Amino acid sequence: MKIRVCIIPVLILLNINSADALCKKHFTEYSDSLDKISDIADYISSLIKCEVVKIEKKYKSGNTIWVADILTSGGGSLRIEVNSDKKDILYISASEGPFDYNIVPDDNSVSFDEARITAEKQYSRKILKWAFKKNKGKYEYNFWIFTKTGKAQLRIDAESGETIVKTGKINKHKKNQNE
Repeated sequence: MKIRVCIIPVLILLNINSADALCKKHFTEYSDSLDKISDIADYISSLIKCEVVKIEKKYKSGNTIWVADILTSGGGSLRIEVNSDKKDILYISASEGPFDYNIVPDDNSVSFDEARITAEKQYSRKILKWAFKKNKGKYEYNFWIFTKTGKAQLRIDAESGETIVKTGKINKHKKNQNE
């Protein structure tokens, strides 16, 4: 019986040590993940004054992508996708205003504020939502604008700030104003 009594505490002690080692391993892996998340959160916060609400890690075409939901200081909300290897912004979308902030997605792009002003000046209408995304190898801003006759889309080249195309009922509305 003494042998059994001695073996049981040793087995319990071994299990505690292996459980402790297992916990330390998981904690270390979790801490590493937090460091990367905090790097992405810091990067996004450097682009726009905001509060990062949620960050998810996803994989697209073999690349690690971070998807972050943020709230701006003015009360707007955005979703930003960042390539973790290059710290490139791949996509931004906002469907809730106010859009009273500015963000410059990269060094080769006009700022969101410049693109927004261009869209608002062209049609003197309220922006419903917007997105920054790649289309046919080039980045562009897409604005959905509320008009008297419905909703329309305006695309602006992110590099030059020039209008690419107008779709929807904006064209009809502009023709009616000119007549």
